[in-house]
Amino acid sequence: MSKRQRQIETLAAELHCYLQFRAKREGVSYDLDTTFLKKALRKGVRGFFGVECGVCSCCGELAILEDHQRPDLLREWGNQVMH
Repeated sequence: MSKRQRQIETLAAELHCYLQFRAKREGVSYDLDTTFLKKALRKGVRGFFGVECGVCSCCGELAILEDHQRPDLLREWGNQVMH
């Protein structure tokens, strides 16, 4: 597996956890799985429900960069889990 593929695998898992966290906090359902997210990331999709993903300037890895809709929840989640 290439470095890029490993990054996509890691980001898909991280994104899945964050989107589940956010959906639960917002009281909405969330039915996407990591397989869907991996396929989308491989195709170049970098935005999911206002969550922007891309290359982190501090580490050069693919990461969740910003939540344009709920930055407060991303900060809260980030305090619990770091990439």
